[in-house]
Amino acid sequence: MLGLTGVVFAAIQLYSEAAEAYRSTIGLLQYPFRAVMGATRPVKALHNADPTDLLALASLLVAWMLYARVSRALAGSEPTPTPPVSEDLVAHSG
Repeated sequence: MLGLTGVVFAAIQLYSEAAEAYRSTIGLLQYPFRAVMGATRPVKALHNADPTDLLALASLLVAWMLYARVSRALAGSEPTPTPPVSEDLVAHSG
């Protein structure tokens, strides 16, 4: 999923066709909320392409590294066992 996020983000920043698809899609998704405020038709969302935003893709690498570390830690750990129920507690609970 992180890879898809990076590809879409990069495409929106670098390719005008992808940016137009993004603007149209976001505009359609916003339309129901804008209609409540009186809008009569969907409008394209604003987008300013800035290739320097691609520097933010480094944060996806950090997120992936953290995810991998946590996944490895959880894979190596045993699930916490449920403590046994005392016979005395079962006899006195009724």
